[in-house]
Amino acid sequence: MNVTNKQTFMVKLFLNYLGLAFLTVNATTMLYVFASILDHGYFMAYETNLFVLSVEIFLQGFGILYVFYLIYKHMKSTSHILSVERRMQP
Repeated sequence: MNVTNKQTFMVKLFLNYLGLAFLTVNATTMLYVFASILDHGYFMAYETNLFVLSVEIFLQGFGILYVFYLIYKHMKSTSHILSVERRMQP
């Protein structure tokens, strides 16, 4: 493994860890919101700091893109199975 391949591998690994961390935080936040809705009947939140709001929106967008990347990667890895099954049918 040369230096370029190792760097590419490390970047992909870092982005995968980052994406999974965002998904975990997002799921935890959703559970908190749903618990609050069950307890009080509503959920209200305000973010007055524009920088924090921008970072939250960016992280949410990154998490959504990461989910689509995982779906695409899974579909791409299983597409050869469908083509083999089609060729085996008479």
